[in-house]
Amino acid sequence: MRRLTLMMVAMALLAAGPAAAAEMRQWELGVFGGFYFADSTAGVDDDFVYGLRAGIVFTPVHELELVYDRVTTTFDSPSFGKLDEEFTSFSARWVFNFPRPTGRFVPYGAIGIGNMDDEVERPNGTTASDDDTLLTIGGGFRSFFGDNMALRVEGRLKSFRTFEVSQDNFEITVGLTWALGRRP
Repeated sequence: MRRLTLMMVAMALLAAGPAAAAEMRQWELGVFGGFYFADSTAGVDDDFVYGLRAGIVFTPVHELELVYDRVTTTFDSPSFGKLDEEFTSFSARWVFNFPRPTGRFVPYGAIGIGNMDDEVERPNGTTASDDDTLLTIGGGFRSFFGDNMALRVEGRLKSFRTFEVSQDNFEITVGLTWALGRRP
């Protein structure tokens, strides 16, 4: 239910976006991959993260984006040894572009809220799952190498609590972004 509510809120915000961004008319779509540094106190291994982004620019400085990402890793269970674990998150984030948002190099900061779904495969082959509200904060930069294409580098902290364990995990990602309707 929490996931459905978050998706409905995000869709409502994106639906309102075109009216608020009528002057800008800029959308961003992107793919990314990177490294997931798990909270060492949670017993989760570091691993690869990948995902998708879609956003709309409201002003040259403000934008809203939706982010989906997934990490498939392992968890060191005291009772059962290594177990497969998968984190899937969906979040809405507010992005703040800094000094020259229409230049070739665009640094930014971002905060967001979403849902983290955590699935662990038990030794008997069944899957246990839990989900929680996800809070994110981070920043990075876009480096445009054309009018509409950019390399995007980002670091973000993700905080959530699943299976009665609080985690503060860090991700570093690199990806490609297409800025549709961008006015450099």
